[in-house]
Amino acid sequence: MASGLKKILSSNKLEKLDDLPVNEEAKPNPQEQQVMDKYFSEGDGKVSGKTQDSLKWGMTFKLAGLASLLFMALANPFVDGVFNILPYCGGNAFATFGVKIFIFMMLFVMCAKFLI
Repeated sequence: MASGLKKILSSNKLEKLDDLPVNEEAKPNPQEQQVMDKYFSEGDGKVSGKTQDSLKWGMTFKLAGLASLLFMALANPFVDGVFNILPYCGGNAFATFGVKIFIFMMLFVMCAKFLI
């Protein structure tokens, strides 16, 4: 089976896209035109590749800043005092740590989804 595939690929019977004839008279239908405008144009409201890369970096810095702020808020010793008042957390460092991780994850996901 593999030898048959090698034989087909080694023979140059497959046409390259550049070698195919071009139909200059073909016009896209409205649905095709809409899809092409949506994905392939850089007109009004579209972002270029360079701008999109800078937006990705901006998003990365926003998420890193958000994570840092949440971490600083939950690592504050005042928060430990509040958790010591709660049942099942008072005096147990592992339970407090677990609750802090859970709160951090929930707040980070919610803030990342709704704020950014």
